[in-house]
Formats: sequence, C-alpha cells, structure tokens
Amino acid sequence: MKPNDNIKIEALVTRYLKAETSRAEEELLKKKLLLPKYKNAYPEIAYLLNYASAIKAETKSPFSVSDFVQNIEAKKQNKKSFSDAFISFYKYAAILIIALSGVYFTSQYQSNIQKREMAEMAYLQTKKALLIISNEMNMATKNLSKIEDFTQETQKFINP
Repeated sequence: MKPNDNIKIEALVTRYLKAETSRAEEELLKKKLLLPKYKNAYPEIAYLLNYASAIKAETKSPFSVSDFVQNIEAKKQNKKSFSDAFISFYKYAAILIIALSGVYFTSQYQSNIQKREMAEMAYLQTKKALLIISNEMNMATKNLSKIEDFTQETQKFINP
C-alpha cells in the first residue's frame, strides 16, 4: 500500500467521524476497512460500519405491520397472564395447606385418643389396686377382731 493511501484512509476516517463524508466515500471506507491492515488500525469504525451493513441486511426483509400484530396476538394466546399464574399457584398452595392441616389435626386426634386410653388404663389399674387393698383390709379387720377376742381372754387369766 502506498503512503498516500494511508493518508487518504486517515482523512476519510476523520471526515467520517465529523459526519462530513458522502455515501460513496462511506462505501469506499467500508471496503478499505475490510482489509486486515486497516481493520486492525481502526477496529471501532470497522465494527460500526459492519454493524450498520448487518442492520441494513436485516431491515431489507419485507416487513408488514399485520404480520407483527399477528405475532404478538399469537404470543398472547400461547402465554398465560401473570395473574393466571398466581391464581394457579394460590389454588395449589391452598390445597396443600388444607391437606397438611388435615394430617396435623388427625394426628392430634389420634394422640388424644391414645392419651385417653392410657389414662383409662391407669384408672382401671388404680381401681384394681385399691380394691385389692380394701379386700385385704377387710380381711385384716376380721383377723383383728379375733386378736382382740384373744387379748381379752388372756387378760382374764392374767388379771383375775
């Protein structure tokens, strides 16, 4: 490359940055910046010009407003709204809470039944023990009266 060519590219770049270039000069600058030598010297401008051409290629495809509106409507139909998702979440959360509270209260009821049964068993065992003690005391009272009779008889002989 000639030194004049370098000077010409530098002048084009400075004019491009000041927005003083024509369309033809911009195209020449774009072609020159595709070369590795200049691309490495001015990477930002090369990227900018390549980006602009890529955007132009994307916008050259036919675009209609009706297609855009149809795409948006199709997305709306396929997508649930935010409030629908929360309603669904709350519905399942309520079902879960009801199920968990049912399990909790059932276990509490079963626990109360077991405590009642244990208390009833303790009551019956205590009643049985008291009946046995009462029976033994009644038997002892009969024997005590015999001892008392014996004591009175012996007292007659000891103290006449």
